[in-house]
Amino acid sequence: MKKAISTTAVVLGLMSTTSAYAVSTTDRATVTNVEAQYQNVRISTPKTTCEVVQVPIYNNGNGGGTNGILGGTADALNGKGDALAGAIIGGVIGSHIGKGGGKDAATALGVIIGSNIGRNNAQANSNQVTGYRNVEQCKTNYSETVEQQLTGYKVTFDYNGLTGQYRSSRPVSVGDQIRVNVSVTPTN
Repeated sequence: MKKAISTTAVVLGLMSTTSAYAVSTTDRATVTNVEAQYQNVRISTPKTTCEVVQVPIYNNGNGGGTNGILGGTADALNGKGDALAGAIIGGVIGSHIGKGGGKDAATALGVIIGSNIGRNNAQANSNQVTGYRNVEQCKTNYSETVEQQLTGYKVTFDYNGLTGQYRSSRPVSVGDQIRVNVSVTPTN
């Protein structure tokens, strides 16, 4: 489909003292030049790469012990090594601190505190690697390029010796005939 263009042709020498009206019509003009118009566009292209890596597997970190304030004491009574050692050391220290009737309470408190310290120490040291498992890890990188993209055409045309231009989104060729609107108005 040809694009209609407004072009004003002025006819000189039509002078009149009376009121004059413009005359409009449609005609054809010849395309004399076509220039493709481009703009630079940044293109971002993603590229995902994946690899299988070995990830360590840790034990559960609690050594299978009991939780709570008396958890260390329960672990000590169940023969858990670090909790039992902590209970013994705590009991000995508590018995040296307490005097008289408070000696038994200090010893009991020492057993509770020592067993909990021993249990916590065991838990802190129990995060050891017990094996490995394969896990696929992927990452996406982007590469950017700049490309020229066609945005339209700058078209130059001739109508009876008058030159005009317009922008077209459709391709036209030199020599094509396009429709133009022509308006003639007398001058005073």
